[in-house]
Amino acid sequence: MRKIKVDCRNIATPAAFQIYFQHLLSYPGWYGRNLDAMYDMLTEETEPLHLIFLTGEEMTPEMKTYLSRVKQVLADVSIESEQFTYEFITE
Repeated sequence: MRKIKVDCRNIATPAAFQIYFQHLLSYPGWYGRNLDAMYDMLTEETEPLHLIFLTGEEMTPEMKTYLSRVKQVLADVSIESEQFTYEFITE
């Protein structure tokens, strides 16, 4: 199983998060950098994948709101794909 840490603690905007996420998971240049694209790419993963999201109290309000939307996408992906799991850790 591939395990990837997604450190969100120093990311200030959804756009920055999507660029980081694209790079971290080695998604292609045509990745849409939005929640729909995230859902599409994660449900197309062929190998088991576990994402560990690191968050913190110092995150911007915009990112806290965005990550609540990311959590919904991840929940939907985990329903669609048995080989996908995730967790959020606040440090």
